[in-house]
Amino acid sequence: MTEKEFMTWLEVEFAKHPMLAKSSPRSLNELCYVLRMSGKEFAIGWRTVDGFASIPSVQMAFIPSWQLAQKIEVVGYDEDTFEGKTYAHITVEILELEG
Repeated sequence: MTEKEFMTWLEVEFAKHPMLAKSSPRSLNELCYVLRMSGKEFAIGWRTVDGFASIPSVQMAFIPSWQLAQKIEVVGYDEDTFEGKTYAHITVEILELEG
């Protein structure tokens, strides 16, 4: 799936959840929920002050609640294939919102 196809697919998945589809900006929690409900496996990564952080498995990972509350924007998508298995990687940007 190309990045454009993924972004279209993601909007369709969010549309299945009307309350989440209206959320702007979306939280990491909302993104993870929609990805889990799709039944597909994804990894999510983002840059931090200290380097890089990630959720290696949306289906299996424990994600601290403080991270889930972060507002995000999906900025990239890529796939890797290794030994016949496709690994999907989503890149997000953490948005700094003024209180």
